[in-house]
Amino acid sequence: MRTLATILSAALLALALPATGRAQALAGTYSAQGDAGSVILTLSVSRGKLSGTLAGGAERFTLEGVVDEDGDGEGTMRTPQGNLYFAVEVDGNDLLLLVAEMGSDGEPNFATAREIAFTRGAAPPNPPLAQGREPAPGAAPSTPAPPAGALHDGTPLAREWSQLLAGRKLTKMESYSSGSSGGYSSRADAYLCSNGEFLYRDQSSVSVDVGGAFGNSSGQGGEQGRWRIITQGQVAGIEFRMANGNVAQARLDRQDGKTFVDGQRVLVTPAEICP
Repeated sequence: MRTLATILSAALLALALPATGRAQALAGTYSAQGDAGSVILTLSVSRGKLSGTLAGGAERFTLEGVVDEDGDGEGTMRTPQGNLYFAVEVDGNDLLLLVAEMGSDGEPNFATAREIAFTRGAAPPNPPLAQGREPAPGAAPSTPAPPAGALHDGTPLAREWSQLLAGRKLTKMESYSSGSSGGYSSRADAYLCSNGEFLYRDQSSVSVDVGGAFGNSSGQGGEQGRWRIITQGQVAGIEFRMANGNVAQARLDRQDGKTFVDGQRVLVTPAEICP
């Protein structure tokens, strides 16, 4: 992802993109992917009106604006702490979002504006502890719900993993900083109790900070249900069956004593709230 520290002036509002890029439709879903998280921008256009959301984790900011004759958009980004000016422009599969604070005269202050680069297409959901995730590649397909207390599917590999994880907590922490422009952070904990029950908790926040204008929002969520280890050949996975009926699966790996879920490092510590 390109740096978010670019400072633009009013003369650069057009961003100097080719006319062929400016003429393309803005409507669609775009993602900006950092090392440990993603931010999703969703835009829709109807009769010259532009609307959308900028979301990270469970939180989102609302965008409302207009589209000009060249297909570029501008308008207002609404945050809990106040409104910011935004402009958007596409070039092929890339989109540039410009965000600026509003001056006392009601006009955007381009001297402190920031530019964020997005790519068309939604980023995959944050694995592995997210709710309702589809089975991961390589993990065994979903099977009927196991009986109470069953922690694995009976294979030696599944028993090994269940012994490692039963009564433990899996923690995944992510943070993404755009320097002075804001960022995104999240934490997810899955408590894997020895009786086959689990409790999932997450919390996240997303912020936009532009030239002294700051918007921040945070939230938290949770799930509970049953967990177990499933295998397919020499591949192990963890299955979460939520109380609402959703099923999520993710691949498990161990490298140099570290635990990975769907390729992402998780911390394994005692699950202090389990019976």
